[in-house]
Amino acid sequence: MRVASQIAFYASSFAVVLILGNFFDIAFWQARFHAEHLLGGRPLPAISQFFISHHHLPAHLALLPWLGLVGAPLLTLSGARSYWEPHSFVFRFLAFLSTELLLFLVLLLALALPFIPYYAVLESPRQSTTELVVRLAFWLSATSIVVLAIRRTRQIRNDRNA
Repeated sequence: MRVASQIAFYASSFAVVLILGNFFDIAFWQARFHAEHLLGGRPLPAISQFFISHHHLPAHLALLPWLGLVGAPLLTLSGARSYWEPHSFVFRFLAFLSTELLLFLVLLLALALPFIPYYAVLESPRQSTTELVVRLAFWLSATSIVVLAIRRTRQIRNDRNA
């Protein structure tokens, strides 16, 4: 991938993040009025209250991953040459996208949470034996995969160092 196309990706991603951040800025500002009207004085979730009372924060918070993952590596002298290599671009851009997606999902949840109907459940449902066995099998499988992946990684590292 050429440097010009990388710069175009970076510039367009900065613009998209800036626009989405400002969208959340306006949305949280407007949510304050809708929440007061629709909820009738009921308390808001803490994360929603925080972003509603600091509605300018999402616009700037959204730019931090871009600055940290895309802009900051340019400041290091040792990484200046490898910054423009295609594989570095792909890893950096994927890290940036995944961080931004997580941030925007949290912001979306904080925005929507006061308007999702709440249904109180008095008693938690009982778990059947089948559900218990499936859950136990899942967690045992997940744990064994993680442990075996760590062992395999250590074995490869030891073989490489030997």
